[in-house]
Amino acid sequence: MADTEDRKNETPEATPEDRVTRGTDSPAVGETRCPLCGGPVKRAWSDVSVANLATFLIFLALTPVALRAGVGGGGAVFAVAALVFGGIVLLSFWTLPVTGAMAVAAQPRCRSCGRLHLPALDAATASGPMPFPLRYAMIGSLVLLAVLIVGLEWFRSAPGQETGKVELTFALRIVMAGFAPGLGVLAQTMMWRRLRPRMGSVTRRSLLLLPTVALGVGWMALTGYDHWALSRKYEPIKRSPIVLNRAGLAPLPDSARDVRVHAWGFLMSGKYTLRFTADPNDIEHFLAASPSLERVIARTYSRERMRLRGGDDVRFSDRYDAQGNEYFMPECDVPAWYRQEIRGPGRRYEINWYDGKYRGELLVDDEEHAVYVHVDRY
Repeated sequence: MADTEDRKNETPEATPEDRVTRGTDSPAVGETRCPLCGGPVKRAWSDVSVANLATFLIFLALTPVALRAGVGGGGAVFAVAALVFGGIVLLSFWTLPVTGAMAVAAQPRCRSCGRLHLPALDAATASGPMPFPLRYAMIGSLVLLAVLIVGLEWFRSAPGQETGKVELTFALRIVMAGFAPGLGVLAQTMMWRRLRPRMGSVTRRSLLLLPTVALGVGWMALTGYDHWALSRKYEPIKRSPIVLNRAGLAPLPDSARDVRVHAWGFLMSGKYTLRFTADPNDIEHFLAASPSLERVIARTYSRERMRLRGGDDVRFSDRYDAQGNEYFMPECDVPAWYRQEIRGPGRRYEINWYDGKYRGELLVDDEEHAVYVHVDRY
């Protein structure tokens, strides 16, 4: 009798059917189970989104470690590794909203039997699940891409592009521009997921373009503000003393117009370039009042004796031809608006200022009444 009582008190071993039933009846918190087999129900692209996020975080942590090792004497291997890690971080950051949008747009399926687990709204329709309208996402992305390119070109047209701070700001704008299309697609998928029962008509589906339109308007407002702020901060007339002081020249004449400035410096080096046009008499007063041009004899040019751009062999060969034309090696780090050739009436002054720390040239175009200044920091 005791043995019989013990057998009654023993807990029977759970069968596989009991395990499936138990998992179906009591799923984990926040977990959806398939009503057919009891397997977990997940979206198809959710793991890809999680893997992309993990890749971003891992390489974001490894990049400064490799960079510090390369700078600290670790060799070129760590420096190259830092560049590769940084590229992976940037690409994974740009694809974060894209993989998130794929996970949101995907229909949930059972991981065990592959059965499509439709929401109540999709299951109630006669035609089955409503797929995400990819055409509207592509149209919105193409329009947004064009707006992003226009905004970047607008930014690049502002003065001060040669300075380090503006270059860093432009790099940040490129990162933001690469993230924006994916963000627009993610906003479209979230909007579609919430409003898809009402997206039957073409007119209502066109509402999916609103996120990209909003991003485009915000982008143009941001780059427009950048252009305005840079134009005020790096106004050429305000920056002209930077070049004039280093070249030992007088202040700009009162009639100076069409002023252009290109100036950058780093530690003990730098390049400074200036251009302006003015009245002929004011240019002569400007030259006479410039301390660095005292006792400097100008080399004159004309249509019969020009200053022309030469090749790499100029430094090893004769710089003059039979007609008396002078050939020179062009400066490679000057802006496009700096005219180095003189094909008509003009003059050239050599500049040597601050005990030879700043050396360069001043060109006068007597035909267009323009002055060009370029000095290097040695």
